[in-house]
Amino acid sequence: MGYENGEVHIRWVDAPQKYLAIKMHDAQNGAITSVRFDKNEKYAITTAEDGLMFVYQIDSDNIRKEALFDPFAGLEGVDFMPEATKDDIKTEKTA
Repeated sequence: MGYENGEVHIRWVDAPQKYLAIKMHDAQNGAITSVRFDKNEKYAITTAEDGLMFVYQIDSDNIRKEALFDPFAGLEGVDFMPEATKDDIKTEKTA
């Protein structure tokens, strides 16, 4: 997905709430006009209103692992923790 601020988000289908953010185009004049992948999804090409084109090598295996990462995996008692404690654990494990 491309945005008006020049940012591109690459999302994994199984976890669309998580994404890889790429910020290469101009935030003021770099609204994304096109994002395309090669047939093997190893490379992404972006163009924007700033007149630039970027080619990115995509590590889809790593994106998938990051998207499916659960910071609470293996923790017992998570259902009974206060939300603030859960947020602290998420911040610590994902930083």
